[in-house]
Amino acid sequence: MNAEAWMTREVHTCRPETSMNEAAHLMWAGDCGVLPVVDADERLVGVITDRDLCMGAFFQGRSLKELTVGESMTRTVFSCLISDSVEQVIRRMGDERVRRLPVLDASGALVGILSLNDLARRLVGLPDERTRARLVARLAEALASISETREGGSVPAPTSAARPAQRPMAPKRPAAAAASVPPTEPSSRRTQATDNASRSPAEVCGGRNFIARAICVSRQCQAAGSPLHPECAEARRIEEQRQRRMDR
Repeated sequence: MNAEAWMTREVHTCRPETSMNEAAHLMWAGDCGVLPVVDADERLVGVITDRDLCMGAFFQGRSLKELTVGESMTRTVFSCLISDSVEQVIRRMGDERVRRLPVLDASGALVGILSLNDLARRLVGLPDERTRARLVARLAEALASISETREGGSVPAPTSAARPAQRPMAPKRPAAAAASVPPTEPSSRRTQATDNASRSPAEVCGGRNFIARAICVSRQCQAAGSPLHPECAEARRIEEQRQRRMDR
């Protein structure tokens, strides 16, 4: 069993000068998340993933139509040969922490691609139980290695030049204009609190949530320096007793 027997032969590719918008369309049409990037001689020069498209547009603050694949593709590409065994391919994926490997022929031309999904589907159908068990164990080790956090943690934040453009903030209102707005007169609050104090809480709240509204009225009375309405004082006493019971 070698890479040639298990690889996917129909591979969608693109060029470095291809727009990232077209690359996204190729991924959608081909139901894939990666595109090998080839030059005019069909030689592999890089790969680009759907994540590369997203992050490239985000960090540069430009649309996909304005960007080319060459601006965001990964130029360091790990690959395998059609003659490599499946076990070698799995080991290479684990060592390099990649989920896909482009497959090259003896001349270096791209002839296919082999992914973890391809390996998993093929392994399930192997008739030899010993071989299947050995390769499944190798695949599990490779997947564990791929899933490990890379040294250095997350990718550092881009520099200010590479950050996406931000929407300009609205200008602050001039101090003179702000000062021209007359402040609310405290006497109006005092008048409202005095009026509320002269009314029963049932009249103020309309019979709904009597205690809570009565407490609000009592606080307004205290803020205005007015005496508490008898019903407000009683409601406040009940609420304080309830709070003490809850604190025990």
